Amino acid sequence: MEGPKKEIIQRLDFSENQIRDYDALIEMHQADIRELEDQLRQQKNVWLKGLKNPESEMSNAALDSVVSIQRKIEGVHFNHFMEIRKICTAAQIVDFDLLVDDLSKLFNKKPKKRAR
Repeated sequence: MEGPKKEIIQRLDFSENQIRDYDALIEMHQADIRELEDQLRQQKNVWLKGLKNPESEMSNAALDSVVSIQRKIEGVHFNHFMEIRKICTAAQIVDFDLLVDDLSKLFNKKPKKRAR
């Protein structure tokens, strides 16, 4: 994610102190997301095992859990950007608001395909 990180730093024109604060936010965010993604993988495995017994209520409960964890992940992402906004100066808030319009493009870039 160096690309998005670098672009956010440049677009918001972060100072050295803000970059340190941003790095700390990234570390906390990544740890939270890793934990939730581990939970998500585990619950998806439980859910997919329901394919062996499609009439089982366990499959529906597991799907509910998958959806709940995914919702938590999206909340962690949202809160991460709210924390980034908090380290912006008043002058940088305008740039942050412009950045918000590009967040989905910034974080959903497909990796380049290698030639075969």
